[in-house]
Amino acid sequence: MEALYEITREKVIALLAELIKTPSISRNETELAKKLMLLCKNVGFEAYIDRHGNMIAHKKFKKPGLRLALNSHMDTVDVGENWTQDPFGAEICENVMYGLGSCDCKASMVAMFLAMEKILRSGAELNGELCFTAVVQEEVQGEYNKGTVKMINDGFAADLALIGEPTGLAICRGCEGMVEVEVTTQGVSVHGSNAENGTNAILHMTKLIERVAQIKPSFSDLLGSGAINIGVIHGGLRSSMVPDSCKLKIGRFVVEGESGKGFLEEINNIITELQQKDKSFVANAELTYNSSAGVVPENISAIDVFKEATLEVMGKEAPVTGMRAHLDSDFLINLAQIPSFAFGPGDMARAHKADEYIEIDDVVTAAKVYEKAILKILSK
Repeated sequence: MEALYEITREKVIALLAELIKTPSISRNETELAKKLMLLCKNVGFEAYIDRHGNMIAHKKFKKPGLRLALNSHMDTVDVGENWTQDPFGAEICENVMYGLGSCDCKASMVAMFLAMEKILRSGAELNGELCFTAVVQEEVQGEYNKGTVKMINDGFAADLALIGEPTGLAICRGCEGMVEVEVTTQGVSVHGSNAENGTNAILHMTKLIERVAQIKPSFSDLLGSGAINIGVIHGGLRSSMVPDSCKLKIGRFVVEGESGKGFLEEINNIITELQQKDKSFVANAELTYNSSAGVVPENISAIDVFKEATLEVMGKEAPVTGMRAHLDSDFLINLAQIPSFAFGPGDMARAHKADEYIEIDDVVTAAKVYEKAILKILSK
């Protein structure tokens, strides 16, 4: 028991720097998983790395109660271009630490771990079980790739999950889903000097794109507007040939009540309309990625607990919001049936950008909120 253990700025800086200096680009999270496992074992968790690379830690308390899971992801996107700071240098400028994954999501993992460490070192007598899951490949598209989904498919369960993501210290009770439809148009290739004798697959795709651009995304009071993005297009081999094939990937962020199946149906309806106008128009569409909006009711008791915790730490209740992005809360809510919401330091707008950074004081604040919320939830 360490009654005097405190969450300090110095502890945040030391641990956050260690995580940033440990590269964990998607599919290369092993070294970070090992470090987190050792940290968890050292404070009293039973911890292991599962067959997918997820780090899973848990601590059972003497009295029965809820199984509370804290979930965040270890992986980052690639470094990308235009960095002026060392992406793995953990450089500090006043209250800011720079680094790849600093905001998304190593700051949240640091806050979660320091909160749990303080609780376990204090010897607090709690009920139920506390879990910490640091997962792989959250940044990799395709639900079959994601560490959280693989963990759920292996039987992971909990009564409540708190997700560490950059929410700006707001309580995020919902996220958008993301779906992707891939469309292929077929043409007839001829020499470009006789283009009128061929069928240009790219020109056919432009007609489809014009129609897709007319689809109005749905709106949600919690999540705001959905979005449709013409993301990837490939077609043709050379400028002297009429292209006989063109591929298009369309991403759509969906709100409550929308689905990938519904979007695919909209695309197929457009294809049918274009075929009726032009018999040479040949296309097919396929749903290549399908996830859903994940939302829990605002009146669940855990959100009230989090409001109390933020009031005590921050001097005001954190707002309850939704996020215009896709989070693992989708899978925890919709696949595992675990009530889940996100809370963490940082701004999602800084993620996946050069010179990503996090405010150090916000990590300290998040850790203290997590600590108070965990104590309240597992004391009931």
